[in-house]
Amino acid sequence: SVVLGANAAGECAVESEAAKLAPCMEAAQNANAPVSTGCCNAVHKFSTDPACLCSVMLSKTAKAAGIDPAVAISIP
Repeated sequence: SVVLGANAAGECAVESEAAKLAPCMEAAQNANAPVSTGCCNAVHKFSTDPACLCSVMLSKTAKAAGIDPAVAISIP
């Protein structure tokens, strides 16, 4: 079976997976920002690999982009 967000070793490719969450940028920085359909679709793709989503949210890439993990985790 194929696991989204993971390579054959089961590791998350944080940089490339983070890019897929670009539609969530505003919502991940501001709890009052609206969550777009594109963001919901991007987050949904991580439903089979929540550990990868956590890795992305806690990564240096996310921090550099101004992502607030406490806000990002509230995206439905």
